[in-house]
Amino acid sequence: MFKGTDFLQSVKTIKSLEEYIIHIDFASQEIFKSNKIWFRGHANKNYKLIPSIFRTKEYSIESEKNLTEEFLDKAKGFIAGQTFDNNEWYFLMQHFGLKTRLLDWTEGYLFALFFSLKLNKGDNPFIDPCIWIINPEELNMLSLNKTVIIRTNDDLNKTLISEYLNFQNQKEELPIAISPTYSNERVLRQKGCFTLHSGNTTINSVYKKYRSKKIVKINISYKERSQMLEQLKLAGISESSIFPDLEGLSRELNSKYKF
Repeated sequence: MFKGTDFLQSVKTIKSLEEYIIHIDFASQEIFKSNKIWFRGHANKNYKLIPSIFRTKEYSIESEKNLTEEFLDKAKGFIAGQTFDNNEWYFLMQHFGLKTRLLDWTEGYLFALFFSLKLNKGDNPFIDPCIWIINPEELNMLSLNKTVIIRTNDDLNKTLISEYLNFQNQKEELPIAISPTYSNERVLRQKGCFTLHSGNTTINSVYKKYRSKKIVKINISYKERSQMLEQLKLAGISESSIFPDLEGLSRELNSKYKF
């Protein structure tokens, strides 16, 4: 069902929701032997597992620092009466679409499938999407030598996270898996979680470095995108359920009525 040397990849390209669930069950029971697994959907199977801020050719520490500081300077006027620490502000940046060092994952495999099938501006509709699967505790064992998930509401973990977000720290740490406090309904609905990166080291390279193949990729047929999105709707997974606001409802209706 899966093969590979640097990571395990589905032998066949998935063409239905049923096939997808069969592969998820196999990965959970036979590869990870755990239900503590995270999923990430990519619209393009060739995308690397790094945050979007490190994918841009124009990236520099200075430009990232300026981007972050300007957001903090201007955003506080939009959220009057609420106070956040630096780490909480960083998660808000990610939530509102600013490019950050965070990579989105989810604990729900149907959510991940939806995100892989959903086309955004610039996505090529003729390239197969994919789903990546990791065990967050194993990633942190490889990166930190600790079999834990980093919880953001713990004071010791806040210090660790701050080190990853320190623009003066030029040492590139290995990516870590973190589970945030659910500060907004979108993250709550999507069962959101993150990997935090200090540079352009991919998730794959961490496993390759330690010769672990317990990272899984499931390829989805782009030709079945519309059909599988319809199957997800029947399972209650749609724009308005994942994005519980008027923006999500509007996108769902636009799609329904072909606008």
